[in-house]
Amino acid sequence: MELVISLYNIVRKEQEEIEVRVKLRKYEDKLVEPDAEWYVLVRNLIILRRQCRFYMVEFTIYALRFVLLTSALRLVGHSVLHPIFVSLCGLFMAATVVFKSMKGKKDFYKLTIEDVVAKKKSQQTMLIAKENVDSIERQQQMT
Repeated sequence: MELVISLYNIVRKEQEEIEVRVKLRKYEDKLVEPDAEWYVLVRNLIILRRQCRFYMVEFTIYALRFVLLTSALRLVGHSVLHPIFVSLCGLFMAATVVFKSMKGKKDFYKLTIEDVVAKKKSQQTMLIAKENVDSIERQQQMT
């Protein structure tokens, strides 16, 4: 069951990645700037790729556990599994579990396009306010 869920998550994340790539095609010729809409899209693409790789590691772990259980419980097909192969599956599974626990799922701040637009507006407001302060200071110096 976990294999199916992990596979579904991988397919879903890859579809989301394709959607983000299609949106990014509009901005192919532009440089990535921190205050741009395509910055948000690139960041989302990186996060989606990371999540997809995480689900791939989980799928690998579940597949290896399935092989180990097939051998241990003597399910159908256990006779074709060589003991050395089963041991290597256990070793590789343990290594991927350690890798997964070290990397872990990190929560990222969800940056949206609206955040970028709001930041641009606030920067423009700050520039206008600074220009007003500068003009007032100049007037005071003149008098």
